[in-house]
Amino acid sequence: MSLVPGPGSLVGRTTLLAAALTLAAASAAAAQEAPAPPGGLAREEVESALRDLPVTLRQKIEALLRGEKPAAASLTAEEREAVEALPPRIRDRVLAAFPAPRKPPEPEPAKPAGAPAKPAAERPATPPAPARPDPPPARPSRFEELPLFGHDLFARAADFPPASDLPVGSDYVVGPGDRIAVRVWSRTEGLVSLEETVDREGSVAYPKVGPLSVRGLPFGKVEEALREAFGRVYRDATVAVTMGSLRTIPVYVIGDVARPGEHRLAAGARVLHALFAAGGPTERGSLRRVTLRRGAEVRATFDGYRFLSEGIRDGDERLDPGDVVFVPGRGPTAGVTGEVLRPGRYEIGPGATVADLLALAGGHTPLGFRGAVQLERTDEGARRVIRDLQAERLAREPAADGDLVRVLAIEPTPRNRVELRGNIERPGDYEWVEGMRVSGLLDRGGRLLPGTHLGRAEILRETGEERDLGVARGAGPVRTAREVLVLDLGKLLAGDASQDLPLRPLDRLRVFAEHEVRAPFPVSIRGEVGKPGAYEFVPGMRVSDLVFRAGETLPPTAHLDRAELLRLARAPGTDYAYAQESERARASRVVVPVNLGRALRGDPAADLTLAPYDELVVLAETDVRPPPTVVVSGGVQRPGTFELTEGLTARDLVLRAGGILPNAFLDRAEVVRRVFDATRPEGYRLEVIPFHLGRALAGRAPDDPRLENFDHVQVKQVTDYRVTVRVEGEVLHPGDYALPRGARLSDLIVRAGGLGRRAFPDGAFFTRRSVQEVQEAAMKRFVTDQRQRLLRLEAEGPLETLSAEAAGKIRESLRARRSLLEELEKTPVVGRLAIRISGSPEFERSIADIELQDGDSLRIPAVPASVTVQGYVYSPATVIYEPGKRVSFYLDRAGGLRDDADEDAIHVVKPDGSAMPLRSREGRAMRWDWDRFRWIQGRPGPEVGPGDVIVVPPAIQTVSGYDLTRDLVDIVFKIALAAGVVAGIGG
Repeated sequence: MSLVPGPGSLVGRTTLLAAALTLAAASAAAAQEAPAPPGGLAREEVESALRDLPVTLRQKIEALLRGEKPAAASLTAEEREAVEALPPRIRDRVLAAFPAPRKPPEPEPAKPAGAPAKPAAERPATPPAPARPDPPPARPSRFEELPLFGHDLFARAADFPPASDLPVGSDYVVGPGDRIAVRVWSRTEGLVSLEETVDREGSVAYPKVGPLSVRGLPFGKVEEALREAFGRVYRDATVAVTMGSLRTIPVYVIGDVARPGEHRLAAGARVLHALFAAGGPTERGSLRRVTLRRGAEVRATFDGYRFLSEGIRDGDERLDPGDVVFVPGRGPTAGVTGEVLRPGRYEIGPGATVADLLALAGGHTPLGFRGAVQLERTDEGARRVIRDLQAERLAREPAADGDLVRVLAIEPTPRNRVELRGNIERPGDYEWVEGMRVSGLLDRGGRLLPGTHLGRAEILRETGEERDLGVARGAGPVRTAREVLVLDLGKLLAGDASQDLPLRPLDRLRVFAEHEVRAPFPVSIRGEVGKPGAYEFVPGMRVSDLVFRAGETLPPTAHLDRAELLRLARAPGTDYAYAQESERARASRVVVPVNLGRALRGDPAADLTLAPYDELVVLAETDVRPPPTVVVSGGVQRPGTFELTEGLTARDLVLRAGGILPNAFLDRAEVVRRVFDATRPEGYRLEVIPFHLGRALAGRAPDDPRLENFDHVQVKQVTDYRVTVRVEGEVLHPGDYALPRGARLSDLIVRAGGLGRRAFPDGAFFTRRSVQEVQEAAMKRFVTDQRQRLLRLEAEGPLETLSAEAAGKIRESLRARRSLLEELEKTPVVGRLAIRISGSPEFERSIADIELQDGDSLRIPAVPASVTVQGYVYSPATVIYEPGKRVSFYLDRAGGLRDDADEDAIHVVKPDGSAMPLRSREGRAMRWDWDRFRWIQGRPGPEVGPGDVIVVPPAIQTVSGYDLTRDLVDIVFKIALAAGVVAGIGG
């Protein structure tokens, strides 16, 4: 049931509220996506982070953040250590601009004979694998992924020689526009070079020779004529005749080409030159049926496939002016993929077979299976099917449009091999021969390397029944199970024939090294060392040896008076060196103190001998003796704990904390200090030292106390005596205002310039945070009470004893209540406070002129021109307001009361949020109602004004003792009040 129609209805107001929240979220997201300051960092953040850095380093970083190129290529060790302490956003940017220099790998010195093994942490866990060649690129397997054969040639059209540089043969026909060069060598004239152009009449003229007609003559004839003519002029001369630049002719290239149209080519150009000039055929164009048309005659047909696969240029005729090169659409196309030399899609001609298609693709690769191929084909345009074709059928099987022929690969791994791996001189694959045994394979692999584990070797063997999986999986049988055979390598080398097992094809013999079978015992070190971690244990190893391996020397921050050696607490008869990892994890540890300084100076009493799985912890000076600290709290930007440095004063600490807040109290601050007092249980008492913060910040030494360890500087704060409120709507200057505490509504209206000409103060919408909190709490209690009442009604109501109609009405009422309660929980509470304001002087300091609180909001709407009638009337509507009209007038405009309306419970909700009953039931006096023209009982109700909402509730319906509508009306009113829409103008 809606109380107010349109935007003022409950659903409408909820929609408007959701839209407003969405707009606010979008504005916030836009603000977050707004461009950040240059460099993405705030100036205050940069200045605070760089304040304590050295001047040179600070200048480098500031220049980098401004976008300038760094003057230095790298940072010093001290500068890099200072950069590591910066905030991550600045640190990462600086380290990216100044990368650490890379040290070339140092060659490992040769190990002398008998030297101890290298610690586990200093050598690779596993030997580096030999470099393997990159695998061949994956071949496309789908029809549409295959390239069209020959079309990639025209993708490199720019690499093809330009038509103007074509060679000229003796059969080239000379014409107007051609240039002919003549070079003459004679004893009298020396070298004479002449080059002239053939004119429109077909003549070419040279000095001392005169014009010579060459039109229509082949170049060979022209060469003979010029030699003869120059020979008559120059005696005993050598004459050389060559063609200069050639004339251009217009040729038309049309059809499915990349750039159809007219192209200017050099005379003598051929069909292939025209195709290159037009960018070649498109995906839809044919490369096999390119025709040359001269007038109405087809002079030649060029097959690009024969040119590309066999080098035959049949049909590549020389072009004449006006010739047309036509590229028709591509014909039937089939694809070849798999193990062929040229996978791709090929245009096939009539009568082509699968064998012809394989020939176009270059035939099988060495790994291609030649016994059969797979043919994937469209079956009658309905679906794709796969057929297996044996080799003898390929020449008889016709190829069709859309076919995909797939050549499968043979098994790449030889079947007659055995593998030898592990700690041996020449591991690898070897040929298997009949009767081969382990000893024979070891002989081929050379000698065993030092450190070989002789107690065990393994043969990994593929066993089980062999099954042929068919052509679709390659070729040859496969085995379906594996087993591991174990042999004693020491006994085999000693001549025990029982350990010399026979080998089968594909067997893998593994010879282990000692470190693979039994890992070396580790000892570890952590804390203030250069290279913490685990190291290999060597018998007789001492504490100083472990420190040396972890960085040779300790850093200055290491505490030398005491280190801690964590050692497994060994129970009698237990050797944890060979125990399981889980057993060692459950074992307890004992702490053995170590004087690290004496141990490093060579004192044997302090330089303890290590045991397997020992862990040495090197403490830092700060762990043993923490640095002195001071605390600052109160009105500073970053309150907290800071390290006490030499000569630190209260002013220095406040500045280190980011400075004071705007509301810091400058007249007095306090230093709370611990003073030794043996009479107290805690051993000290607190002493308060006041000082003037303002003068201390100004640098006056007497008012700036010097701090001691554990001092606590407290900066007091001044309470903010301002309130911030917002005014919107029909005022002269809407916006946010800061007012002194104690300011009232009238003060806010005056600050906003007073009410506007169209202001409607009776409909003022005033919200307050404290009211919102009270309303939210009351709403939660109401929802809880209603839910408990519903549960009691459902549990106690004997619906089984009622009629079907009565039980259905009760169930419908309970469902409606539950649905309205869910809607009420989702309705936000606005915290509206019903007030009545005016612009008259009497309003000031009246009861309605309430005192403002921080966060208050006031909205003054414009004067409404309507009255709304909602509820149980025949036609709920908004009616134009007419002065002097009564409630009955507007009820009649809404169609009148329904039969189930409660006439005695009609309320008029005023624009200020207050609700008044239409009539009071106090007293039994009768009066005449002129609107309805009859006598009615009760006192007259409130007058109807503009913006009022007349609410007609339903009459209370009772079924077997249940009130079906009373709670529904109550919940609906609660929803309206929570959303602040009871007057139809709230926000």
